[in-house]
Amino acid sequence: MAGRACINYSYNMESLDNIKAMLVFAQVAQYGSFAEAARRLGLTRAVVSYHVKRLESQLDTQLLHRNTRSLSLTPAGEIFYKRCQLISDEAQAATDEIASLSSNPVGRVRLTCSVNWGQKRIVPAIIAFRQAYPRVEVELMLTDEVVNLVEEGIDLAIRGAPLKDSELISRKLISEATVLVAAPSFIKSHGTVDNIEQLAQLDWVIYTPASATLVLSKDGGHHRIRLKGPVKTNNSAARLAFVVAGQGAAKLSYWMVAEHIKQNELTQLLPDYHCQDIDIYGVYPKRLNGANQISLLVDFIKDFLNSPENLPS
Repeated sequence: MAGRACINYSYNMESLDNIKAMLVFAQVAQYGSFAEAARRLGLTRAVVSYHVKRLESQLDTQLLHRNTRSLSLTPAGEIFYKRCQLISDEAQAATDEIASLSSNPVGRVRLTCSVNWGQKRIVPAIIAFRQAYPRVEVELMLTDEVVNLVEEGIDLAIRGAPLKDSELISRKLISEATVLVAAPSFIKSHGTVDNIEQLAQLDWVIYTPASATLVLSKDGGHHRIRLKGPVKTNNSAARLAFVVAGQGAAKLSYWMVAEHIKQNELTQLLPDYHCQDIDIYGVYPKRLNGANQISLLVDFIKDFLNSPENLPS
């Protein structure tokens, strides 16, 4: 680079300011927003903008493309961001390791989970966790979309499958039993289901994030059914509502439908057949493997979900 692109990073006050500016720039690049970076850092937008402009002046190169609607990295910005992110990650890792030595853990965890399962199963676990460890801050993002942990700055994702990424660690939390159900009104209009052939002819409420193939087993034999139906949704709570309203059959987690079955709002179909369980995993980046608050929260959620008082009867 020309001009002042070479910065003297000796340990002086200016070097510390440069490192601070690099950490600020990493947040701006990660979230694509001066305002969001400012919010997360507890700074004003003007201060964040100052640090980025200062870096660009010292490097004598443009790091960001700016317009009224969005920010994007220049080619030089892409290269510089990778280095800044390494510094940011190492700083966080150092803080986490020191915090892990404390008997009263501190820190922050950003986690994501599906909407309905998160509301019913994870929110109660986090409430209990916060009561036990009040100095650990928790930010929960509920979405049925699979979130990119690195791009979104997420520490922990709770999902129905381990994510296929070599940079992530997955730990199994619980196996959720599933059952086939339909509303009595649906059975009345479509007829009683006594065998696999009749099951295959039903209308189903399709959950779009999952496979449309149903796998059942009985006495060592396996059956695969391709699901079809006029109603589709990407939200599990909406799917349950559609099923209770008689819009179709569905394979649902037992914890979700246990009370509805007891209240005769739903009827279990072919109970002699076994549905595949849903294995739930906690997934987090390898760089956080030594972070005390992450392992502490994962262990706590696992114990909470598997405790007898929190399992459906």
